Amino acid sequence: MAADILVIVCWWLMLLFLGAASFPLLAHFSPRQIRGWNWIFSKIAAVLLVSYLVFLAASFHILPFGLMSISIFVLLMLFLGVWICWRHPLRLSLRDWQLIALTEAIFFLSLLGWSLLRGFQPNIEGLEKFMDFGFLNSILRTRWLPAADPWFAGKPINYYYFGHFQAAVLTRFSGLPPQVTYNLLIATVFALTSSGGFALAGLWASANRLKKAPFWRPVITAGLVSACLLSLGGNLHAAVFVLKDGAKSYWYANATRFIGYYPPNPYDKTINEFPVYSFVVADLHAHLNDIPLVLLFLFFLSQLLVFSKRRTIRQALVLGFILGAMLITNAWDFPIYGGLFALAAWLQFGRHRFRYWLGFSLTVLASALLTALPFLFYFHSIAQGVALTSTHSLWWQLLVLWGFFWFLSISYGIGYWRFRLGKPADRFILAVIVWATILVFLPEIGYVKDIYTVGYHRANTMFKLVYQSFVLYALAAGFIGWRLSRKLPRWGRPIFGFLVGLGFIAQMIYPIFAINGYYGNLNISRYRGLDGLGFMRSKMPHDYQLRHWLVSHVKGQPVTLEAAGESYTLDNRISATTGLPTVEGWLVHEWLWRGGYQIPARRQKEVELIYQGADDGLAHYLLLKYKVRYVVIGRQEHRRYSHLDEERFRRWGKLVFQSGSDRLYYLDKL
Repeated sequence: MAADILVIVCWWLMLLFLGAASFPLLAHFSPRQIRGWNWIFSKIAAVLLVSYLVFLAASFHILPFGLMSISIFVLLMLFLGVWICWRHPLRLSLRDWQLIALTEAIFFLSLLGWSLLRGFQPNIEGLEKFMDFGFLNSILRTRWLPAADPWFAGKPINYYYFGHFQAAVLTRFSGLPPQVTYNLLIATVFALTSSGGFALAGLWASANRLKKAPFWRPVITAGLVSACLLSLGGNLHAAVFVLKDGAKSYWYANATRFIGYYPPNPYDKTINEFPVYSFVVADLHAHLNDIPLVLLFLFFLSQLLVFSKRRTIRQALVLGFILGAMLITNAWDFPIYGGLFALAAWLQFGRHRFRYWLGFSLTVLASALLTALPFLFYFHSIAQGVALTSTHSLWWQLLVLWGFFWFLSISYGIGYWRFRLGKPADRFILAVIVWATILVFLPEIGYVKDIYTVGYHRANTMFKLVYQSFVLYALAAGFIGWRLSRKLPRWGRPIFGFLVGLGFIAQMIYPIFAINGYYGNLNISRYRGLDGLGFMRSKMPHDYQLRHWLVSHVKGQPVTLEAAGESYTLDNRISATTGLPTVEGWLVHEWLWRGGYQIPARRQKEVELIYQGADDGLAHYLLLKYKVRYVVIGRQEHRRYSHLDEERFRRWGKLVFQSGSDRLYYLDKL
């Protein structure tokens, strides 16, 4: 553990350096009274800015992806920061420095705590971790973009993978192996979520007290409430079913698979996840990767609508740039937060200046699309249109999922009207909770069609929309609690405080069950370390040795054939852990990404024909067709292809590595 703590501290120092380098850029272009609040968001901005510049350079074949290009853009960012400080010295008050110290302390403690938690169960195994790890490894091997799909040789990744690209940038810049940085990246997103949530809610709650005392009470109160709910909070499912059935029988995953499962409904299986579930199970998915960008977008949107006295084209371009980055990180968040921007801007100034609002909105949209354009050139949407839903959630199910947040939202709506809350921050929070509620009810009306069967027809739509509903509700919760507690009559404050406290505790029960359910007993003797591939040494030792040889000896991305695999399994373990593309990987995933079953299924059959087909000529042709250079033969290949013909690979190549039953052939005689 001591060695891992040293690694975590070095990782933190790297992020500290990046954040400090970009801080002058953010602070200089922010209203003076909120400069200290920029600190935690400067980390997100630094990674975004450097990653996007590297992305552009590699996309247009200006500079290849690698440490050199990353370092060039980091130094450029640092130079710009120094130049700005020289030309326009930053004047930070004592309060600014206190904010910087406080938010950095929250970030560091969150990073350290979640990294060490991952050390009790660090395995990059199960659910969709192989997919995320495969993307990361493929990007790390690439020189020019688009990045190769590790499970569909010859084609680029057809998925919004910019979050994985940012992860690859940090991995390359740190010099650490990806099996370690995978777990550090999960912890980093957690730390940015908790510290960024604290900063946003604290900023909103103190919007009317930036130059007044007491200043820290709304910051601490609202900030901590929202930070806890956003990064650790669940819904009311745990509290309800623990009271109903007892703690011993409660399983944490049921809180994310509720509508359609309790009571069972085979025609309407849905998903309603939230951030802490993502952090616990540790899939480095697009919706998780995008949380820091969501927070950065909301921070700049707050500047525009709450703190800026005038609105400039520069602000529209910055908002559009972040929104465009969100589009290529998690495409669903583009319409979600584009819609929030439109609604919030309308409430602030659009009602009285329609043409100005329209022009500003179109500028943001144009900037976003221009930002995403290099990615959109080769991305093919997997959406197949929209349709009306034929099933609906039960009212009490929605109350279990959203009851506490709806209590806060309704209370705020009444308070907004009753107490005439007309400050810019009040209107902004009103837009946030209204939009979050709209997102909850949209899947009750319609859904985006994809490959999933009738029983799961609205699952993905609900998942993507309500995930962001949870984020918005959680961020607004601290502000609402603080604002209403100041406005309510004295007799109403203890009642309101009691109800808010009860709901808060009910939602904070969830992480106890989730962490215990996934990580088990957190006795220090069970600590395994941050190496996410340690499980392969014991569970798949020969595959582990083969993977190590490929990583050590093979450069670039030659096609490496292995058995075509089934989704959500340990199949395609070589391509996922090396980034070397194989002909066909997880079938259902490629079915989704390629927009149909036919082509991935054909490739699956072709892989079978290469391994065990009776026609040598056809196998030879297929190897040439997909430019296969290496062939893996291991336990999984023998299990899937019972009549595997190894002799043909001996004729067409040479054995370059063997470990137990695993053999690797290099095809140099095709």
